[in-house]
Amino acid sequence: MNDTTAYKALAKEIEELKSKLYGISSDKQLSSKEVVEMSQKLDSLIVKYYKHVYMPPTWLDCH
Repeated sequence: MNDTTAYKALAKEIEELKSKLYGISSDKQLSSKEVVEMSQKLDSLIVKYYKHVYMPPTWLDCH
């Protein structure tokens, strides 16, 4: 899988998780364990996406 395909797959996963989060957050309290865990997973995916897409690699990444 090339980088572009991986980024598109990650973006799709983010969008799907956002939709799920919207759905459960309308039925549960925002402080519920399920909502918090899903939100944290979404946060980590978003950070991963932006690190790979917008932050240039450094020489440390090659070692």
